[in-house]
Amino acid sequence: MASKCGRPGAGLGGLSGRHGTFREEGIMYGWRAVVGLIEPSGGPMLQEEVRRAAPEGVTFVGSRMYIEEVSLKGVEGMVTHVERAARDIAIMKADSVVLCGTPAGFFKGHAFNREVTERLEKASGLPSMTQISAVVEGLRLLGPRRIVVATAYLDELNERLRDFLEEAGFEVLVLKGLQQRYNWDIYRLPPSAAYRLTRDALKEAGDAEGIFISCGGMRTFDIIDTLERDLGLPVVTSNQAALWAGLRMGQVRESIEGYGQLLRKLGDADENGDV
Repeated sequence: MASKCGRPGAGLGGLSGRHGTFREEGIMYGWRAVVGLIEPSGGPMLQEEVRRAAPEGVTFVGSRMYIEEVSLKGVEGMVTHVERAARDIAIMKADSVVLCGTPAGFFKGHAFNREVTERLEKASGLPSMTQISAVVEGLRLLGPRRIVVATAYLDELNERLRDFLEEAGFEVLVLKGLQQRYNWDIYRLPPSAAYRLTRDALKEAGDAEGIFISCGGMRTFDIIDTLERDLGLPVVTSNQAALWAGLRMGQVRESIEGYGQLLRKLGDADENGDV
């Protein structure tokens, strides 16, 4: 069954999630899964986007990592908060946790991404993944190898992202960034900013096979389906991949319509293997 948006379940008095539920006036939140999201300080976009797309019975708990600016220096300081944030998620009895802030996983390469994932798992005791790992797995599932990348970032982060993706086996044809330094400026960008940036990048790319829009602070859920229709290519975004990964790790297997091929494939037997 496909889901367009999430609604808290009602009339399910005897049900509970793996670790518990949230209740308000007889409505149970998280009876199906509780997904933990660790994100940078500075904007509401991740929570707003995943909640609008989540299947019924799924809820989210969150923690923040302090960051002043989206730069190499800022991300370096941000990742010192991983363990504390992971413990915040664990005490809220989540079923899975995704470390968001896409640069947290890519800014020091693949070895550090593995290291920070291990730190996340050890501190939380939960199935864990970084946002950039979710992106890479999502792109591999959809199949493109020659990709266009659009970001909100400064070039010092864009260079690290290009290196990470190419080491993961992708050919980055064009990477364009909006040169934004602060999260509170990024989340105020309209959806058209990501749409136009992506189209401009694709014009320079030639024969691309897929698109990645990087930055969980950018508003992308409004435009994923539109981009896929207009450009005829699969689109993966940071927040879309985080939702996909959190639901998979939480054992939620349901196609979600309206937010691109990746979430639509969540309920496919070939995607999940054992469905």
